[in-house]
Amino acid sequence: MLSWYIASRPTRIAGAVGTEYKAVKLEKMGHITLVPEEVKKDKPKVKTLARKAILPQSDIQKQVQSIANEYGWGTGEQWEALGWIIQKESSWNNNAQNPTSTAYGLFQFLDMTRKNYNCPKTSDITIQVHCGVKYIKARYGDPIKTKIFWEKNRWY
Repeated sequence: MLSWYIASRPTRIAGAVGTEYKAVKLEKMGHITLVPEEVKKDKPKVKTLARKAILPQSDIQKQVQSIANEYGWGTGEQWEALGWIIQKESSWNNNAQNPTSTAYGLFQFLDMTRKNYNCPKTSDITIQVHCGVKYIKARYGDPIKTKIFWEKNRWY
């Protein structure tokens, strides 16, 4: 039996006997990645995920833009570049979790980055955005310079 985790709900389909998979849907890439999980007899085969409130993308964008305005990045090319970065990193999903690293949230902060910028791992959009713009300002200066770096290196 395969377990699929899409939209924070497990969905089962028939699969290889004795093998469990955790499927992670990568919204921005439009495909699903299967990650094998060890099946333990004393644990349920379907992992239950904590339900998290999922806001519509437009509501998240409004919150991000409101905070970006404080930095002068809420309109024009700076806003477009910031939105582009968030789209590439998390598809505007504040609960996005990279299945192969500690990257989490809108800006896909690694644990070490969070630690260096004194930012907690949280799904709180306001905290994520304040941490994200703080990082961008300190490291690159602004979203346009960050986007240029991202396009050259495929990360920021």
